[in-house]
Amino acid sequence: MLQNYYTLEKLAKEFQQLIGMKVISCFSQERDTITFVYYDGSKETYLHFSVVPFCCSLFIYKDFTRAKSNSIALCSTLLGDYLQSVEVIEDERILLFRYIKHTIVFHIFGGANGNCFLLDNSNDIIFALSQSEKYIGNSIDAIVYKNTRKQNNDFLLGSIYEQEMQCKNMDIADFANYLLQQDNVYILQKNGNTILSLIQLAEYDIVKEFASISDAVKYQSISQHIALRKADLHKQLLPPLLRQQKRLSKNINLAEDLEEPLERADRCRIYAELLMSQPNIKQRPGDKIELKDWNGNDKQIELDANKTLLENANIYYTKSRKALQDAAIRQKRLPKLKAELAVVLQKIDDVNNAINIRDLEKLKKEIMKESIVIMPQEERPIESKFRTFALGDGFTLYVGKNAANNDELTMKFAKPNDIWLHSRGSSGSHCVVKGGNVEGKLPKPILKAAASIAAYYSGAKNAKYVPVCYTQKKYVHKPKGAAQGAVTLQREDTIMVEPKLPIEAES
Repeated sequence: MLQNYYTLEKLAKEFQQLIGMKVISCFSQERDTITFVYYDGSKETYLHFSVVPFCCSLFIYKDFTRAKSNSIALCSTLLGDYLQSVEVIEDERILLFRYIKHTIVFHIFGGANGNCFLLDNSNDIIFALSQSEKYIGNSIDAIVYKNTRKQNNDFLLGSIYEQEMQCKNMDIADFANYLLQQDNVYILQKNGNTILSLIQLAEYDIVKEFASISDAVKYQSISQHIALRKADLHKQLLPPLLRQQKRLSKNINLAEDLEEPLERADRCRIYAELLMSQPNIKQRPGDKIELKDWNGNDKQIELDANKTLLENANIYYTKSRKALQDAAIRQKRLPKLKAELAVVLQKIDDVNNAINIRDLEKLKKEIMKESIVIMPQEERPIESKFRTFALGDGFTLYVGKNAANNDELTMKFAKPNDIWLHSRGSSGSHCVVKGGNVEGKLPKPILKAAASIAAYYSGAKNAKYVPVCYTQKKYVHKPKGAAQGAVTLQREDTIMVEPKLPIEAES
């Protein structure tokens, strides 16, 4: 109940200690927050206000260190002004800090409605923490304060206090005095949910007890902010990890099922042999033929009507070989898939067991860096947007995925001395080699491996050998108005390679 009206009443009373102090600094080092620094001639006191959704709060920091970076100075006209009074607008969740020349209005509302306004002597808004373009230059009088529900007990008290008032059989005036006269403030918990309360409540356990309302608000605000940030990180990390777990589990099941490709290979081989056993293999019998297999069973074989029996037999032989290759590939991929699944399961466990935000943010960086899952595009480091191959000796090859991605790889990601490759005379992916001590040259095995991958990701991937050009990125230029992926080369060398992917090269 950070924004409860009676919480603000107690805060205003505690904030009286700031009266007579001078504002010497005002800054923000996090979005939707602002900190005012007061000075009484001997020590500094920090007043922190946050309009972070669902964590709108105002409290005093006794010990606070301003960050050396990512800190923005605000409200320069307020500096040097002295605080004269602090008050709550009656029946409203609004605090007024009146200075000699200025007024600060804190709207301590829930959701996205909280705000902080700095007013000049004419009550015109000269600063707004949120939606500044909407408010600056307008009079604060144009903002309607009064809440139409102010006579409703539920608005003033909140449902939890109202229920407690009814249990104590008190009227609202007596209960309000009861709330404000308590010495201590409590952080209470029920069913895993914590609240700030001015009194002890039935059915709630005490988590922490404070003599200062500001300290209690600070504790609860920071706790809520941490909980929301953790929930947000869980939302970012767990769904893609769970999707990856499902995908890998499905692929492992397919890889373990060798019966289907082996049965397909055997069936296609038998069809090819039956077709080859016919007396006239150059005939074109139409789109199907019925034959008996070696056991005397009837078999109806689908054919390409434009091809001879010999040509159709060769097609089935090819299908049989591919099915056997499919089975071999599945067996070969199985250990890698199981290893990837083990990593994903470990990361899921790590996310679920992470205690603090630092651990979750570290896990997020690891997941993105290792490309364990595909994170939202705007949150991924640029290198994770490309196909990535470890070439050995510290060299890494980055491969574009489409024309736009090629442009990003070449024109934004690649450095001048990186080696750039592309299949010569055909469409294909841009490729960039990073790492090692490049200086315009690559070890021959590294160059050959990178060129083979570049050839594989080209329109000539089915050719026996493909010419691949390579040069330093500084010799690659994009003409003005050129289509996506289109570049010109100032100089280049060429190597002939076989299009292929190195075994276990892709990271």
